[in-house]
Amino acid sequence: MSIMCWNYGRLGNRQTVQELGDIIRTQDPTVVFLDETWLVEARLAGIRDSLQFSHYYGVSKVNHGGGLTLFWKKDFMLRVVSSSLNHIDAVIFEAWRFTGFYGALETHLRSVSWILLKTLHNQLALPWLCEGDFNELLKSHMQ
Repeated sequence: MSIMCWNYGRLGNRQTVQELGDIIRTQDPTVVFLDETWLVEARLAGIRDSLQFSHYYGVSKVNHGGGLTLFWKKDFMLRVVSSSLNHIDAVIFEAWRFTGFYGALETHLRSVSWILLKTLHNQLALPWLCEGDFNELLKSHMQ
C-alpha cells in the first residue's frame, strides 16, 4: 500500500490530468490526496475514472482556489470521517488514520489551521499520518 500526496493546482487542465495519470501509472499508489485542485466535486468522477480509481471523496473549491480530493482503489478499506475546506480525514482498515491537509494561505488564518489539526488529533486514538501542504514557512531567509 502506498499513499501519494500532491499540491496539484488546476487539475481541470487536460495536460495536468495526463501528467498526473503518468505519475500514477508509474508509482501505482493505493491512495492519492490532491490539494489545490481548483475543481468542483461534479468534475471529480470523470477524473477518477480517467485515473482508474474506484472511489473518491472531494471538497469543492470556493471562489478561485482550493479544492481537495482523495482517490482510492477498489476493495481498499477507507472510510472518510470528516472534511472541511482544509482537510479530509479518513480511517484506513479501522486500524489507523490518514489526514490530507491544506493549511490556510492567509497569514492571519494560520492559527486556525493549527487549531484544526489539534482538534483532529484529539478525535481518534489511532496511529495517524497527516500529510499535505501546511502553508507554513520554517525560515524566511535562504541559507
